[in-house]
Amino acid sequence: MAYKFAAERKSRCKCDLFAGTCADINCPQRLSNRETENYWAEGWALSKYSALSYERTKIGSIIHNIKYQLNNYSEPQRKSDADYIKNEIIRMIKWLYNEKDLPFDVCVSPMSHNAKPIDLAEYICTGISGGSVRYLRNTISEKLPLGSMKNIPKPDRCSKTIGNYIFSCREEDRPKKGVLIIDDVFDTGCTIKGISKAISDKFSDVPIFVITAAYIGQMGRISAV
Repeated sequence: MAYKFAAERKSRCKCDLFAGTCADINCPQRLSNRETENYWAEGWALSKYSALSYERTKIGSIIHNIKYQLNNYSEPQRKSDADYIKNEIIRMIKWLYNEKDLPFDVCVSPMSHNAKPIDLAEYICTGISGGSVRYLRNTISEKLPLGSMKNIPKPDRCSKTIGNYIFSCREEDRPKKGVLIIDDVFDTGCTIKGISKAISDKFSDVPIFVITAAYIGQMGRISAV
């Protein structure tokens, strides 16, 4: 492949360490290992969601407010916080890759099952879209309706999601370089694995990249692995 991974490009975080080697949970972390090689070429999270169940990181706290805070949280403030996350994601993309030659030309986000004041993944995709990257809205669907992932026990999620998603786009929207999947929080990874498989089933020669605002799991590894 023509693109270079972040580690190959010698990208450094704010702690001046190579991408993916920093132990600071507020720095970007890789969402890639031998298992995920079957699903995506490279994956990154902007930050960990929380250090402990009761102690969220700055990014994790903002995401939690955007998704769940309904009282004493104005819509202008929610939008301002969403803009902050979006801009940090854009900064991370520029940090990880050559912005003049990105390895992807389209981005997608998971389908939403519940009405939300702001769908953060969709909001980020909309903000990224333009120039060399197009947001393919509403291209992910389900064969069988699953509802919210929160309603499915974690051990059962992958068996229900992988193979259940469908990726559909117009011929003129066909990805030519690669597909970027954007999500707000990476937990078990089952949703993104399912979407990745759906894209690969349709375009097996197109590399897939993953970026999320935060991840849940142990440091330096994916929670489901």
